[in-house]
Amino acid sequence: MHLGKTYCLEVFIVEGDIEKVLEFVGRIRAMKDIQEVKYAIAPSSEE
Repeated sequence: MHLGKTYCLEVFIVEGDIEKVLEFVGRIRAMKDIQEVKYAIAPSSEE
């Protein structure tokens, strides 16, 4: 989603092993021109 002329917002919803999720967050943070990365971890229901 574009937030004005300069910024955009992207939302990722991922599921999996916590180490792999945190690795994904780290790869996003390492990308050029990324201003801010926020994330939340929530347990998934196992049925």
